[in-house]
Amino acid sequence: MPLLTAPERQQLLVDWNGPRAEFPRDLCLHDAFAAQALRTPDALAVICCDEQLTFRELDTRANQLAHRLVKLGVGPDVRVVLCVERSVEALVGILGTLKAGGAYVPIDPSYPREWLSHVLTDTGAPVVLTQQRLR
Repeated sequence: MPLLTAPERQQLLVDWNGPRAEFPRDLCLHDAFAAQALRTPDALAVICCDEQLTFRELDTRANQLAHRLVKLGVGPDVRVVLCVERSVEALVGILGTLKAGGAYVPIDPSYPREWLSHVLTDTGAPVVLTQQRLR
């Protein structure tokens, strides 16, 4: 902060800190997302590299994954390891896990195999979501 000029400090601390928006404190992320998908189903929700999905498409894919995860036993207090590269699939995995009631544990597939093995063992997660190319 001391390196900023007065106008830069004004912009950062005041101008870009506009009116506060109130958000419901009892609304989960996946529920807020589903509500947005109902309001704007055809709006673009995510762009990653050359892939893009609307809110409807992303919500549909997350719901499909959530149903599959529930069949695998995912629910409250069940961890799902998410070992994927940054991608649309990562977002589908996060939302799908939350919709199933589980908790996702993200791990970076570029980490050493020993570390990945340690995390898998330590979490005790019964499900690992990954991409075919990382399998």
